[in-house]
Amino acid sequence: MKTTPMPHPNEDPSILKGRQVRAKYDQDLRTIRLDANMSDLAKAKAAQSLHQVASGELTAAWKDLVARRLARMQELQTLLPVGPQIPEGTSPADKAVLMSSFMSALDRARGAAPDNLSGPAALMDMLDQAERYGDDIAVAAVNTVLVESGNPQLRTALLARRPDLGPVFDEISHLHRLLGDQHVI
Repeated sequence: MKTTPMPHPNEDPSILKGRQVRAKYDQDLRTIRLDANMSDLAKAKAAQSLHQVASGELTAAWKDLVARRLARMQELQTLLPVGPQIPEGTSPADKAVLMSSFMSALDRARGAAPDNLSGPAALMDMLDQAERYGDDIAVAAVNTVLVESGNPQLRTALLARRPDLGPVFDEISHLHRLLGDQHVI
């Protein structure tokens, strides 16, 4: 599936839809409240119905936004692998082994990160070694630390080696912050 970069929030169709729903909800609720011909009970029922419709539309817009962000994140991860990279259809036993291997590599990568009194050289050395020996799990672990940390030193070190990854790295980092706990990187 080919996705496109996420539009600016002021141009995103789901966010625009949410804003339209909110504006229409406020306008319709104001109309209900000011209707002198309706009883208080009728106003309450109309407001409740209006709220349910608006909530449903907002939920649909939110789900669409998150789904598009997740699809974009998955596509970008083919260019810069981040997270455990466990293929669909993997057996539970194989999934456990792959996850254990990834978590071990992630711990090593976090230990090599500059926050632990070393410069970016230790983490870049780990990345060099992983790429040299074809260790995709260690590459994904290092990339995960690079994205999670937001450390400008690490970003600079990575982009010095692979300048073509600048836009990909920045977009993955941005989506990672936006999605929060709604995905597993």
